[in-house]
Amino acid sequence: MRKLVFVLFLLAASLLLYLVRPVMWVTPTSSAFSVAPANVKAHVMLLSEKYAPRTWNEVGGTRQVVSYIQHHFEAHGGDVYLQRFDVGEREEQANVIARYGADEGPLVIVGAHYDSYEGTPGADDNASGVAVLLELGTILKRFPLNNIRLELVAFASEEPPHFQTERMGSAQYVSALKESRENPALVLILEMVGFFTDEPNSQAYPIPGLELLYPSVGNFVAVIGNLSPFSPTYSVKVRMLEASSLPVYSLNAPRFIPGVDFSDHQSFWDAGMNAVMITDTAFFRNPNYHELTDTTDTLDYSRMSEVVAGVYAVLKAENEARQSSDGRN
Repeated sequence: MRKLVFVLFLLAASLLLYLVRPVMWVTPTSSAFSVAPANVKAHVMLLSEKYAPRTWNEVGGTRQVVSYIQHHFEAHGGDVYLQRFDVGEREEQANVIARYGADEGPLVIVGAHYDSYEGTPGADDNASGVAVLLELGTILKRFPLNNIRLELVAFASEEPPHFQTERMGSAQYVSALKESRENPALVLILEMVGFFTDEPNSQAYPIPGLELLYPSVGNFVAVIGNLSPFSPTYSVKVRMLEASSLPVYSLNAPRFIPGVDFSDHQSFWDAGMNAVMITDTAFFRNPNYHELTDTTDTLDYSRMSEVVAGVYAVLKAENEARQSSDGRN
């Protein structure tokens, strides 16, 4: 009986280690660049104030958003094209795709949806993710990564009524990848990355017990992956921790847990592709989720700038790994 209990204990401990994948010690390293919080805030203000609402059927607003994203990427060295698709009669949507880096080799994707929930400003959901995406483009012009094929993608129509349908912008994008037999090496989805708080007991979780493994204060960013043995959550977490002082936690979990697949990464998971979501955990922390109060003044732009640095560090590590595998100096 004791042996059985011990074996069960080991199995439970192993499962927890796999799900949580703790990092024992990481020392942040200095970066060659800094991300100005004011630049991140400027993007969020334009998207959530000047161009609001960004609802799929607000044609004027979405066209302005697409134009703004396109011009920013073009001004910062991206090779940009629009993937257009229809979601209904006379309702054309467009994914904005900016290509950087090499012309061949493993494809790495960073994506964020630019539409907002109907009638809301959508500062955190998801102007914050798009702002990080745009600032990555800014950094890539100054510090290019030439050993990987990189696509920065601003997705259309993630929100209802298209959520979890083939009319999601990410689903259309993945469909094109499958048609070209493309299997990306890594996909990072930015979903609500701007709301942070140091208030006690400000962080909730989808199932009982997780509060024993994770912080009760919502001052961290989360990396969410599925149960695939190839899920890159751990490596993404480590690189982000090395890049800044922002706490980063990860979770590998089945899709039936609420919130685990609530963004564009689900489209990649459906196709068997490696993808993780980088998030402030949305409605498990932010009381303004899908509300009129999801406004510019509720976000933490200093911590958002650290998210930018962390994501760039992940991309840089992929670039260096490719360089090493090619035997380049």
